[in-house]
Amino acid sequence: MLFGKSKVIYDALKEMIESLPAGRKLSGIRELMQTYQVGRGLLERVLNELERNDLIERVPCIGIFCKTASRERKRRITLITPNWPSEANFFLHSALQQAIEADGRFTCNLLNL
Repeated sequence: MLFGKSKVIYDALKEMIESLPAGRKLSGIRELMQTYQVGRGLLERVLNELERNDLIERVPCIGIFCKTASRERKRRITLITPNWPSEANFFLHSALQQAIEADGRFTCNLLNL
């Protein structure tokens, strides 16, 4: 839980992150410290909270990246199966499509060849 200046910085960073596309690299630690005029410890607490709330991803030696917009995008799965006119094949297609779309993170294409 954040209070005081750390809460203000958290809210400012959260607003900025939500306006950026997924995968966008944020400023480095030193630049963020200068921008918000805070020490490393306070900034680390804020970044830890952002990471806990799944808003950023920190990759050691590479940087800090936005994650929020990735929730809005769905990945597409394409299933390619033989075109066999059978009840079992139809059942398999519909069960797979329902399971994939029920997950919410994916959309499904079915191709019968």
